[in-house]
Amino acid sequence: MAYFGPANEARQYFIDLGYEPANRQTTADFLVAVTDPNARIPRALHTSIPRMASEFATSFLQSTSGTNNKKEIATYREIFLGSFEKGESYKRSAWAEHAKRARQASPYILSLTMQTSAVVIRRWQIFCGAMAISLVNLLWVYQISSLLRSHWLYWQRFCISRYYHWHRFPQGLR
Repeated sequence: MAYFGPANEARQYFIDLGYEPANRQTTADFLVAVTDPNARIPRALHTSIPRMASEFATSFLQSTSGTNNKKEIATYREIFLGSFEKGESYKRSAWAEHAKRARQASPYILSLTMQTSAVVIRRWQIFCGAMAISLVNLLWVYQISSLLRSHWLYWQRFCISRYYHWHRFPQGLR
């Protein structure tokens, strides 16, 4: 891990680490360039700049951002992971979102019927909202199907007539 912390402090973290952004380089481009060995620009005065992934991870863990990150993780674990009441509260809130008509043993919030009806209703709303596009699409599909149907009927007639013509007469009369 090269950095994990507030986004507005990331640029300054890597500048303090010993890297310099290129002229007119955005923060996002600078952060990507720092992780690319061919694109990063080390400052001349810094000699012990991290260059490998393990060095980036070590320097992050030793930085103030790394120690703050460890403290935040420990605080989160104390508040949310060790509390039985928080776990029960989470389960109650998850079951409160469960639909009344869905099976209680089901891990899904909605039943299959409710999901299907939601999709059908949404498709109908899309159809009504963009009527012109939907009608053009419907006409296009009809044209293609008519074209394929006519070719299939033509080739079926052609193949059947050739088959009967070929097999109707004895061997010598062909």
